[in-house]
Amino acid sequence: MFKEAVAFKAAAITPFEKELAELEAGTL
Repeated sequence: MFKEAVAFKAAAITPFEKELAELEAGTL
């Protein structure tokens, strides 16, 4: 699950998407 979050953050382009990925990683 953590690896997927990291991969998603790496794929995130905008800072907003990166924050959203971090938020989801914290809730999941």
